[in-house]
Amino acid sequence: MPTEVIMPALGMSQDTGRLIAWLVNEGDAVQKGDLIMEIETDKATVEVEANGTGTLANVTAHEGDDVPVGDVIAYILKEGESAPTQTKSAPAPSKPAPPKTGGSNGKTATPVAARVAAAHDVDVSNVPASGDRVTRADVEAYLENGSQEKATSASLTEGRVLASPKARRLAQEHDFDLAAITGSGPDGVVLANDVLTFEPKPAKPTQVAPPKPAASADGDVQTGRMWQRMAQRLTDSWQSIPHFYLKR
Repeated sequence: MPTEVIMPALGMSQDTGRLIAWLVNEGDAVQKGDLIMEIETDKATVEVEANGTGTLANVTAHEGDDVPVGDVIAYILKEGESAPTQTKSAPAPSKPAPPKTGGSNGKTATPVAARVAAAHDVDVSNVPASGDRVTRADVEAYLENGSQEKATSASLTEGRVLASPKARRLAQEHDFDLAAITGSGPDGVVLANDVLTFEPKPAKPTQVAPPKPAASADGDVQTGRMWQRMAQRLTDSWQSIPHFYLKR
C-alpha cells in the first residue's frame, strides 16, 4: 500500500504549513527516516523525515506553497505499487528541480545545496564537503568564509560567525552567543550539534536585541509567519487581558 506524505501538524493551533524546499527530487529512492522536505510553521522551520521506504512520487506541493495540515502532498511507493488516482485538479506545473551536482572529490551535492550554490553563482565542485555529500551547511559555510566576494553573498560574509541556519536558530532559541561556541564543521563552522552540546559559562545577563525583519526596496518591512504571529499575539494580549500598574 502506498505511503502517504502529508503536511504535518507541529502545533495545536496550526492550520497550514509552508513548504520551504524538497530535500529530494521526485523519483528519488528514500529510506525511512531520511530527511525529505523542509517546512515552516508559525513558530519554527523544521526538516521532516520520510515515514516509509520506496520512491518519492506524485508530488503535488511545491516550494512556497501554503498547504492545509493533513493534506497528502506526495506518496512513497514500493516496487510494483502505484499512487491512487488524483481526484483534484492537477496543480500548475512547477519549475523542474535542479539535478544533483558533482561536488568536491567527486562527491554529489544535495538538491538544496545545489540550489543555494546556483543562486549565489557558486561552482559546487569547489565547496568542501563535510560528509558523503555537499550539504546546504557546507555551501553556507563556503559563502560565509569569504570564498565568494559577490554582492549576493556579502550579507553572509560581513561580521558574522560561521554557522549553519539550524545552528543559528537553536542559538537564538537558547539565547547563546554563537561567537562563544566552538564549531566542529569545515573551517570551524558551528553546527546544530555544537549548539545542543554547548554549556555556557555563568555570565552577567546581557540584553540582546532581536533580529530585525528585512526591508524591501520601497522601505516596507518584510515579515515572516513567525513575526506575524508574534505581532498578532502581542496585540491580542494587550487588547483582551486586563492590565494593572504598581508604583513604589
